[in-house]
Amino acid sequence: MRRVASPVRANWRERAQEAGFGFHTIDGDPYWDESAYYAFTLREIEEDIEAPTEDLHGMALDLVDDVVRDERHMRELDIPEAFWDLIARSWRERQPHLYGRMDFAYDGSGPAKLYEFNYDTPTALYEAAFFQWQWLDDLQRSGRLPGATDQYNSIQECLVEAFGTIARSLPRPFHFAAVRESVEDQGTIAYLRDCALQAGLEAGMLAIEDIGVSADGRYTDLDDQVIGTLLSSTRWRTCSARTSAATCHRRACC
Repeated sequence: MRRVASPVRANWRERAQEAGFGFHTIDGDPYWDESAYYAFTLREIEEDIEAPTEDLHGMALDLVDDVVRDERHMRELDIPEAFWDLIARSWRERQPHLYGRMDFAYDGSGPAKLYEFNYDTPTALYEAAFFQWQWLDDLQRSGRLPGATDQYNSIQECLVEAFGTIARSLPRPFHFAAVRESVEDQGTIAYLRDCALQAGLEAGMLAIEDIGVSADGRYTDLDDQVIGTLLSSTRWRTCSARTSAATCHRRACC
Protein backbone atom coordinates (compact mmCIF):
# COMPACT_ATOMS: atom_id res chain seq x y z
CA MET A 1 0.00 0.00 0.00
CA ARG A 2 1.27 3.46 -0.94
CA ARG A 3 -0.04 6.93 -0.18
CA VAL A 4 0.43 8.93 -3.36
CA ALA A 5 0.25 12.71 -3.60
CA SER A 6 -2.13 13.77 -6.37
CA PRO A 7 -2.88 17.10 -8.09
CA VAL A 8 -6.21 18.55 -7.04
CA ARG A 9 -8.60 19.28 -9.91
CA ALA A 10 -8.97 23.02 -10.28
CA ASN A 11 -12.71 22.63 -10.85
CA TRP A 12 -13.46 19.94 -8.29
CA ARG A 13 -16.02 22.09 -6.48
CA GLU A 14 -17.85 22.79 -9.73
CA ARG A 15 -17.75 19.09 -10.59
CA ALA A 16 -19.17 18.30 -7.15
CA GLN A 17 -22.02 20.77 -7.55
CA GLU A 18 -22.84 19.42 -11.01
CA ALA A 19 -23.04 15.92 -9.57
CA GLY A 20 -25.30 16.92 -6.68
CA PHE A 21 -22.48 16.62 -4.14
CA GLY A 22 -23.67 19.64 -2.17
CA PHE A 23 -21.87 18.72 1.04
CA HIS A 24 -18.35 18.77 -0.44
CA THR A 25 -17.60 21.61 2.01
CA ILE A 26 -18.93 21.64 5.58
CA ASP A 27 -18.72 24.71 7.84
CA GLY A 28 -16.30 26.32 5.43
CA ASP A 29 -13.83 23.43 5.44
CA PRO A 30 -13.40 20.99 2.52
CA TYR A 31 -15.06 17.68 3.34
CA TRP A 32 -13.77 16.08 0.15
CA ASP A 33 -9.96 15.74 -0.10
CA GLU A 34 -8.33 14.51 -3.31
CA SER A 35 -4.80 15.72 -2.62
CA ALA A 36 -3.70 12.09 -2.15
CA TYR A 37 -4.89 8.59 -2.91
CA TYR A 38 -3.93 5.11 -1.76
CA ALA A 39 -2.59 2.50 -4.16
CA PHE A 40 -3.05 -1.19 -3.25
CA THR A 41 -1.79 -4.43 -4.69
CA LEU A 42 -4.34 -7.02 -5.75
CA ARG A 43 -3.13 -9.31 -2.96
CA GLU A 44 -3.70 -6.59 -0.36
CA ILE A 45 -7.22 -6.05 -1.63
CA GLU A 46 -8.19 -9.70 -1.81
CA GLU A 47 -6.40 -11.05 1.27
CA ASP A 48 -6.08 -8.11 3.66
CA ILE A 49 -9.34 -6.26 3.00
CA GLU A 50 -11.89 -8.38 1.16
CA ALA A 51 -11.33 -11.63 3.10
CA PRO A 52 -11.55 -10.05 6.61
CA THR A 53 -14.62 -8.11 5.49
CA GLU A 54 -16.41 -11.31 4.49
CA ASP A 55 -15.36 -13.07 7.70
CA LEU A 56 -16.52 -10.19 9.91
CA HIS A 57 -19.79 -9.91 8.04
CA GLY A 58 -20.42 -13.59 8.66
CA MET A 59 -19.66 -13.14 12.35
CA ALA A 60 -22.10 -10.21 12.51
CA LEU A 61 -24.87 -12.32 11.01
CA ASP A 62 -24.12 -15.09 13.49
CA LEU A 63 -24.54 -12.53 16.28
CA VAL A 64 -27.92 -11.46 14.88
CA ASP A 65 -29.02 -15.09 15.12
CA ASP A 66 -28.08 -15.09 18.81
CA VAL A 67 -29.80 -11.76 19.48
CA VAL A 68 -33.18 -12.64 17.97
CA ARG A 69 -33.30 -15.84 20.03
CA ASP A 70 -32.87 -14.09 23.38
CA GLU A 71 -35.04 -11.23 24.68
CA ARG A 72 -32.25 -10.28 27.06
CA HIS A 73 -30.03 -9.36 24.13
CA MET A 74 -32.87 -7.36 22.56
CA ARG A 75 -33.10 -5.30 25.75
CA GLU A 76 -29.33 -4.87 25.98
CA LEU A 77 -29.35 -3.42 22.47
CA ASP A 78 -32.20 -1.08 23.42
CA ILE A 79 -34.48 -2.44 20.70
CA PRO A 80 -38.08 -1.41 21.44
CA GLU A 81 -40.17 -4.41 22.41
CA ALA A 82 -42.83 -3.49 19.85
CA PHE A 83 -40.36 -4.43 17.11
CA TRP A 84 -39.01 -7.71 18.50
CA ASP A 85 -41.39 -9.93 16.55
CA LEU A 86 -40.89 -7.94 13.34
CA ILE A 87 -37.11 -8.26 13.60
CA ALA A 88 -37.26 -11.96 14.47
CA ARG A 89 -39.63 -12.69 11.57
CA SER A 90 -37.45 -10.73 9.15
CA TRP A 91 -34.44 -12.74 10.26
CA ARG A 92 -36.21 -16.10 10.08
CA GLU A 93 -37.35 -15.30 6.53
CA ARG A 94 -33.79 -14.25 5.67
CA GLN A 95 -34.98 -10.99 4.18
CA PRO A 96 -31.95 -9.41 2.46
CA HIS A 97 -30.26 -6.22 3.58
CA LEU A 98 -29.31 -3.25 1.43
CA TYR A 99 -25.96 -1.96 2.64
CA GLY A 100 -23.54 -1.90 5.54
CA ARG A 101 -20.40 -0.03 6.48
CA MET A 102 -17.34 -1.21 8.39
CA ASP A 103 -14.66 1.12 9.74
CA PHE A 104 -11.21 -0.43 9.42
CA ALA A 105 -7.62 0.35 10.31
CA TYR A 106 -5.12 -0.85 7.73
CA ASP A 107 -1.41 -0.10 7.34
CA GLY A 108 -0.43 -2.65 4.68
CA SER A 109 1.30 -4.96 7.13
CA GLY A 110 -1.49 -7.46 7.75
CA PRO A 111 -5.25 -7.99 7.66
CA ALA A 112 -7.45 -4.95 8.16
CA LYS A 113 -8.56 -4.48 11.79
CA LEU A 114 -12.13 -3.62 12.64
CA TYR A 115 -12.89 -0.40 14.48
CA GLU A 116 -16.66 -0.41 14.27
CA PHE A 117 -19.71 -1.83 12.50
CA ASN A 118 -22.08 0.78 11.09
CA TYR A 119 -24.51 -1.45 9.26
CA ASP A 120 -27.33 1.08 9.31
CA THR A 121 -25.28 4.15 8.43
CA PRO A 122 -24.73 5.25 4.81
CA THR A 123 -22.12 7.92 5.62
CA ALA A 124 -19.61 8.25 2.74
CA LEU A 125 -21.78 6.02 0.55
CA TYR A 126 -22.30 8.58 -2.21
CA GLU A 127 -18.69 9.74 -2.19
CA ALA A 128 -17.32 6.20 -2.52
CA ALA A 129 -19.96 4.89 -4.92
CA PHE A 130 -20.08 7.78 -7.39
CA PHE A 131 -17.92 10.86 -6.90
CA GLN A 132 -14.73 8.84 -6.41
CA TRP A 133 -15.35 7.19 -9.78
CA GLN A 134 -15.82 10.60 -11.38
CA TRP A 135 -12.48 11.69 -9.89
CA LEU A 136 -10.79 8.64 -11.40
CA ASP A 137 -12.36 9.24 -14.80
CA ASP A 138 -11.33 12.92 -14.83
CA LEU A 139 -7.72 12.11 -13.95
CA GLN A 140 -7.54 9.40 -16.58
CA ARG A 141 -8.94 11.74 -19.24
CA SER A 142 -6.38 14.39 -18.32
CA GLY A 143 -3.50 11.89 -18.45
CA ARG A 144 -2.68 12.26 -14.77
CA LEU A 145 -3.53 8.61 -14.14
CA PRO A 146 -2.89 5.67 -16.49
CA GLY A 147 -5.91 4.46 -18.41
CA ALA A 148 -5.64 1.02 -16.82
CA THR A 149 -6.01 2.42 -13.29
CA ASP A 150 -8.96 0.85 -11.51
CA GLN A 151 -10.80 0.96 -8.22
CA TYR A 152 -11.85 -1.85 -5.93
CA ASN A 153 -15.36 -0.49 -5.92
CA SER A 154 -18.62 -1.74 -7.42
CA ILE A 155 -20.91 -0.12 -4.87
CA GLN A 156 -23.26 1.58 -7.30
CA GLU A 157 -23.78 -1.50 -9.44
CA CYS A 158 -24.45 -3.55 -6.31
CA LEU A 159 -26.94 -1.00 -4.96
CA VAL A 160 -28.90 -0.97 -8.20
CA GLU A 161 -28.92 -4.76 -8.28
CA ALA A 162 -29.99 -4.94 -4.63
CA PHE A 163 -32.88 -2.54 -5.15
CA GLY A 164 -33.96 -4.53 -8.18
CA THR A 165 -33.88 -7.73 -6.16
CA ILE A 166 -35.38 -6.83 -2.80
CA ALA A 167 -37.57 -3.80 -3.31
CA ARG A 168 -40.05 -5.00 -5.91
CA SER A 169 -42.00 -6.95 -3.30
CA LEU A 170 -42.10 -4.12 -0.76
CA PRO A 171 -45.43 -2.40 -0.02
CA ARG A 172 -46.14 0.82 -1.91
CA PRO A 173 -45.85 3.74 -1.92
CA PHE A 174 -42.08 3.60 -1.48
CA HIS A 175 -40.46 6.80 -0.16
CA PHE A 176 -37.01 8.07 0.74
CA ALA A 177 -36.72 10.68 3.48
CA ALA A 178 -34.15 12.84 5.24
CA VAL A 179 -34.06 15.87 7.52
CA ARG A 180 -34.90 18.88 5.39
CA GLU A 181 -31.95 21.04 6.48
CA SER A 182 -29.30 18.30 6.40
CA VAL A 183 -27.48 18.76 3.10
CA GLU A 184 -25.43 15.60 3.61
CA ASP A 185 -28.40 13.38 4.46
CA GLN A 186 -30.48 14.85 1.65
CA GLY A 187 -27.65 14.20 -0.81
CA THR A 188 -27.19 10.62 0.34
CA ILE A 189 -30.90 9.82 0.25
CA ALA A 190 -31.23 11.43 -3.21
CA TYR A 191 -28.41 9.20 -4.42
CA LEU A 192 -30.04 6.06 -3.01
CA ARG A 193 -33.32 7.05 -4.64
CA ASP A 194 -31.53 7.47 -7.96
CA CYS A 195 -30.17 3.92 -7.62
CA ALA A 196 -33.70 2.68 -6.99
CA LEU A 197 -34.96 4.53 -10.06
CA GLN A 198 -32.17 2.95 -12.12
CA ALA A 199 -33.48 -0.42 -10.94
CA GLY A 200 -36.86 0.47 -12.40
CA LEU A 201 -38.61 1.28 -9.13
CA GLU A 202 -41.01 4.13 -8.54
CA ALA A 203 -39.93 6.01 -5.43
CA GLY A 204 -40.79 9.37 -3.93
CA MET A 205 -38.76 11.66 -1.71
CA LEU A 206 -39.86 13.87 1.16
CA ALA A 207 -38.53 15.58 4.25
CA ILE A 208 -38.86 13.68 7.49
CA GLU A 209 -40.59 16.75 8.96
CA ASP A 210 -43.38 16.30 6.38
CA ILE A 211 -44.24 12.76 7.44
CA GLY A 212 -47.69 12.64 9.01
CA VAL A 213 -49.53 10.13 11.17
CA SER A 214 -52.90 8.65 10.28
CA ALA A 215 -55.78 8.27 12.70
CA ASP A 216 -54.78 4.65 13.31
CA GLY A 217 -51.14 5.58 13.98
CA ARG A 218 -49.52 4.82 10.64
CA TYR A 219 -47.08 7.14 8.86
CA THR A 220 -48.37 9.09 5.86
CA ASP A 221 -46.91 11.14 3.01
CA LEU A 222 -47.90 14.59 1.71
CA ASP A 223 -50.84 13.05 -0.16
CA ASP A 224 -52.10 11.54 3.10
CA GLN A 225 -51.34 8.07 1.78
CA VAL A 226 -50.07 5.51 4.27
CA ILE A 227 -46.39 4.94 3.50
CA GLY A 228 -45.82 1.32 2.55
CA THR A 229 -42.01 1.37 2.74
CA LEU A 230 -39.68 4.10 3.95
CA LEU A 231 -35.91 4.34 3.71
CA SER A 232 -34.68 7.27 5.78
CA SER A 233 -31.55 8.99 6.96
CA THR A 234 -29.98 7.17 9.91
CA ARG A 235 -28.80 10.21 11.80
CA TRP A 236 -32.39 11.17 12.61
CA ARG A 237 -33.08 9.66 16.00
CA THR A 238 -36.10 11.52 17.35
CA CYS A 239 -39.01 9.28 16.37
CA SER A 240 -40.63 7.38 19.19
CA ALA A 241 -39.61 4.01 17.79
CA ARG A 242 -35.93 4.98 18.01
CA THR A 243 -35.09 2.73 15.11
CA SER A 244 -32.66 3.66 12.36
CA ALA A 245 -32.44 3.41 8.59
CA ALA A 246 -34.07 0.32 7.38
CA THR A 247 -36.68 -0.59 4.86
CA CYS A 248 -39.62 -1.03 7.18
CA HIS A 249 -42.73 -2.90 6.15
CA ARG A 250 -46.30 -1.59 6.27
CA ARG A 251 -45.80 0.54 9.34
CA ALA A 252 -42.80 2.55 8.29
CA CYS A 253 -40.17 3.40 10.86
CA CYS A 254 -37.53 6.05 10.55
